[in-house]
Amino acid sequence: MTFSGWQKSRPISNLGTDKEVQSNDMGNFSGEAYQKWYDDMLDKHDTEGIAKYFDFIMGVDVTDYPKQIKVPTLVVSPKNSMASPLSLNKEVASQIPDSRLAVIDSVGHMVYIDQPDATCKAILTWVEDLKARKK
Repeated sequence: MTFSGWQKSRPISNLGTDKEVQSNDMGNFSGEAYQKWYDDMLDKHDTEGIAKYFDFIMGVDVTDYPKQIKVPTLVVSPKNSMASPLSLNKEVASQIPDSRLAVIDSVGHMVYIDQPDATCKAILTWVEDLKARKK
């Protein structure tokens, strides 16, 4: 099986509680031309290397790290991503003192690609708010 074939066949993520997210949609970057480009890019990857990466990442547990963050933090979350569910990002933000959750209306987890203007606006607004607090 090609990597793109695997990606299309994978189940919906169970990371969060957002069970209404039932799509592997690519967001604003959709349509036949984009899907062909995306498939071609995926199929350039060595499937053995990808498998080793997945084996590695499955063993990484960062559950306790958010509680250790002691600086103001912006948690940027897609609204409708199966890979990075809103419920999971809300949980992360709730564990970080002095954090803010910015929800971007994006289906993909790469909000900076799918919704660059909204992502930049959320970051810039957060920075301006931090600067105002210091005055």
